[in-house]
Amino acid sequence: MFTLVPFMIEKIGIILIVALLLSQLRSFRKIIQNEQSQKDKVLLLFLFGLFGIISNYTGIEVFDRNTEYLSWHSFIDNDDAIANTRVLGIVIGGLIGGPVVGMGAGLIAGIHRYFLGGFTAFACSISTIIAGVLQDI
Repeated sequence: MFTLVPFMIEKIGIILIVALLLSQLRSFRKIIQNEQSQKDKVLLLFLFGLFGIISNYTGIEVFDRNTEYLSWHSFIDNDDAIANTRVLGIVIGGLIGGPVVGMGAGLIAGIHRYFLGGFTAFACSISTIIAGVLQDI
């Protein structure tokens, strides 16, 4: 499973680049500085939920102790799992926007993960939702 490490570091690097680009926007900096309205929180909820969905699609499929690095996964076989950075975006969203953003983004990404399939679908979806809720505790 050490073959996953370079791919996962690449995924985290992409998320960091996107975060750096977002941090240069004046409106996003205002949101980060806790000047959030309800509209801003809804925007953050969907933004970080979208990060979770993109992480679902761009994960690394793991099957029979092998990995398959495809650019986009729209379905996971019942005997396969997916390694991704979905929870990273959800937790960052919750840290920035609070528990409502974390829970909402976790629900969006978790429900989406469940419908992708695979034998870890239920566990991954529940853990994503829990991560969105509990990261502020």
